[in-house]
Amino acid sequence: MAKLFRVVKLQDRFNTEVFTFQLPAKLMKDSAQTSFSKDFNYGYQKWTASFVKSEKHLGAFLRLRTASPHVVCNVDYAFTMVNTEHFTKNETFIEKGSEFTKENDTRGRQTFISLEDLVSRTFIQQTGEFLVELELRHMTTAMECFVRVPKDYQARYASNIKLETPYFSFGLFDWSISLYPNTPTQDSEGNVAVQLHRHTNFDHLCRVQYDIKIGENQAFESGTIEQWLDGGGNGEPYIIGSTIHVLSRGRSTVRVRVNMYSVVSIGEAVLPVLNKNRNRVHLYDKDKKALVRDFMHMTAGYCNNVQTAYIGNNNSSRYFWELLCRKMVKNDSRADNGRVRINII
Repeated sequence: MAKLFRVVKLQDRFNTEVFTFQLPAKLMKDSAQTSFSKDFNYGYQKWTASFVKSEKHLGAFLRLRTASPHVVCNVDYAFTMVNTEHFTKNETFIEKGSEFTKENDTRGRQTFISLEDLVSRTFIQQTGEFLVELELRHMTTAMECFVRVPKDYQARYASNIKLETPYFSFGLFDWSISLYPNTPTQDSEGNVAVQLHRHTNFDHLCRVQYDIKIGENQAFESGTIEQWLDGGGNGEPYIIGSTIHVLSRGRSTVRVRVNMYSVVSIGEAVLPVLNKNRNRVHLYDKDKKALVRDFMHMTAGYCNNVQTAYIGNNNSSRYFWELLCRKMVKNDSRADNGRVRINII
């Protein structure tokens, strides 16, 4: 077993993260040929690392566990065997712009490092184990497919026609895009409405960022869209000032491409701040464990009156949060009986 014991986020513009694995020393003598890690998350996808021992070499591989049809994930990755003497003696290989798909979900190198070098070049740590760092950066996720256009979509009785893409995975949710080719507006009829759907985990709201390109040569580009999806998993429809005939160029299919950037689950709690006897909200995660207050990012407010604060364990931060909530209740006529609605991200 390749044990993941450290994750470091570098907070750079490429969203780089470094995952460090411990490989047991018995790997050199063990008859087992492959050592796997447990699943870990990066770039809103689930991954696993594996280390394969051959007769003379140790190989290192990265696998996309949440690969789905029509989805392409591109990522820069690097495996590094950490040397105990100096970082200049580390053994590293780098792959940039590697493409992971449903058909090709594993990338790596069979000859990462020779077994002889593992012993002779002081890669064994003081604990008797080997350390391997996996660096992931510059991750992108895109779904591209062709959606068939029915022949009778322009008929009078075809007002409720919906064109839908296959389901795809992102952020541990399943998604799809729907096109409604006969959406009327004040100016014209026959416009196309685009709607994003989430098909799993309806127990939370979520905030998602994405963009859509429709048609050949990217005839329509939405730019970055940020939406809040309700408990039903439906986003706000996006109206395109074009017809499905123009987007498909009269063909029987239309190209749809979706670039997914981020998705964040949102939980809500109601805090009665004016009631001194009930001024506490108990929050738990999916494992029924209490949330640590030091790392809670809370946003409270109504419509455009939004305030943000970090809650700490000291008296000053709790006092600041109490004043903030009381001020909001006092100044916002939409406050419900002295209660503040809190979004936990």
